[in-house]
Amino acid sequence: MNISPDLISQIEKLFNEYSGGCPLCLIIQDDKEKINLELLSRKFRVKPINEMVVKFRKIKDVAIEVVA
Repeated sequence: MNISPDLISQIEKLFNEYSGGCPLCLIIQDDKEKINLELLSRKFRVKPINEMVVKFRKIKDVAIEVVA
């Protein structure tokens, strides 16, 4: 998977659309190199509702998990 400007734009749009009070942690995985990079967003906090999860799952190469 390539992290393109279009992919970043799609993700940022959803973060802004579902802005809320929950911390946001991103995990970028490179299966080929067997690397996981965990990032805590300082810029975005989200409101993790079902509608947001459904929209994220429609983005190719993006997985989402809501952790309580």
